[in-house]
Amino acid sequence: MAFREQRIQEIEEIRNLGINPYPTKFEKKDDVNSIRERFEKIADGEVTSEQVQTAGRVMSIREHGKSIFFHIRDFTGRIQCYTRADKILNSLKSTSQWETTLVFQV
Repeated sequence: MAFREQRIQEIEEIRNLGINPYPTKFEKKDDVNSIRERFEKIADGEVTSEQVQTAGRVMSIREHGKSIFFHIRDFTGRIQCYTRADKILNSLKSTSQWETTLVFQV
């Protein structure tokens, strides 16, 4: 199967799960650089309840046990993000389907 046909098939599978892979509206409140600046003084192991809302292109994904680490990039830079695998992968069959969405909202 050619790359384009494979991508179309994966997108259709995501839609069949009830997920819009290309949402038409998302309010991006924070850019990557401002997030990095706000959290740069947090000590290792420190936990905060502060929330951010950003969007960017997924540049890499690594699964590590029950965790998923990924990098997103926007026009200001790149940042590493973390999520629990069950938060994302329970509704998707594989990471490759998740990658198909191209733009990931955090």
